[in-house]
Amino acid sequence: MTRTLLLGLAAFLILCLLCISCHAPEIVTRNARAALEAEGLDPHLVVGAKNFGLYGLDLDLAGEVDSEALRSRVQALVSTVSGVRFVNNGLTLPGVDLEKHVSGGEPSGGSSAASSGAGLESATPEPATSASEGLSFDAVDGKLRLAGRVPSETFRNTLREAAQKLWGEDPVVEGLIIDGELDTRCWPASFEAFLEALKRQSRAVRVVVSGCKVRIEGDVISDLERQRLVGTFRTALPGFEVEDLLKLREGRNEEERVQVSLDRLLTSEIVEFATGSDRLTPRGREVLDRIAELLASSQARQQVSGHTDSSGAAAFNLDLSRRRAERVKGYLVSKGLAADRFEAVGFGETQPIADNSTAEGKKKNRRTEFRSLSDEKE
Repeated sequence: MTRTLLLGLAAFLILCLLCISCHAPEIVTRNARAALEAEGLDPHLVVGAKNFGLYGLDLDLAGEVDSEALRSRVQALVSTVSGVRFVNNGLTLPGVDLEKHVSGGEPSGGSSAASSGAGLESATPEPATSASEGLSFDAVDGKLRLAGRVPSETFRNTLREAAQKLWGEDPVVEGLIIDGELDTRCWPASFEAFLEALKRQSRAVRVVVSGCKVRIEGDVISDLERQRLVGTFRTALPGFEVEDLLKLREGRNEEERVQVSLDRLLTSEIVEFATGSDRLTPRGREVLDRIAELLASSQARQQVSGHTDSSGAAAFNLDLSRRRAERVKGYLVSKGLAADRFEAVGFGETQPIADNSTAEGKKKNRRTEFRSLSDEKE
């Protein structure tokens, strides 16, 4: 009886999927046309949808528009429609041959990653947020979106597997186009180290890898947070020129304002320990006294993390960083702050933000960080 029920349920699910796959192209096409019509644009620029898959359908655009800006705008609009995976932008300009457009699907990209037709010889420069010149990573709300161009099918599969290992299969949205002429001379064989660094960040961030350049976009609440982000990605992608497009914004609530004050303090001061020890120096205790005063005005939970440079054995550094983080937590609790407000962790030398081959880089890597745990919910 149970087997019969399972077989019946399986047949029902298959039937549902068949129905969805049959009607999905019609629904997506209709919704895309409605999106254009709502903006006063010609809905018939949408030809149709096809290739139903796990992440949606491919949407075809065809027809003539009078400017490159309009061509980009149409693609950006339809790419935000639910169910669209790729946008095959076949729109042309007056007197421009369709063959000069990029063949194959463009990543849908939404409003933050819309392509503007980089394959056109007469195209205007790409907007700052376009990923069509390279490979983009968008990490927002615990999800990762991959978009843009990769050099081969093998690279695409390897990248997808590395991303899914960290984010899980469902959150990873793939929108990658193979471009055999892509400039990858500075690219690492694997982006796994970079993906691990990206996963650790609590802020919404966008990173675009193009040739030998890395562009970082998003917002931060302090210069210290900016330094950490830029340093983290520069270390994870050595040999790249890093372009910092992060925007500084004000704290939106009391917890963020306290975090801004903490970061300002730790920009000029460090929680100092005796060399190779978890014993706080007098200066280290003074800094923690000021930190305790700042935290007294907030109930936010904080992660206290210890970090070291790469000198010495990795196992010793990991243990030292843990002991230092616990020492900081214990000191703050002794000042009257609740123990359950703190999570003490040690990362040893595994999360550098600077080059360990220089004295200045090692100094930056020997650090204690405070991060509001509420950031993980944003």
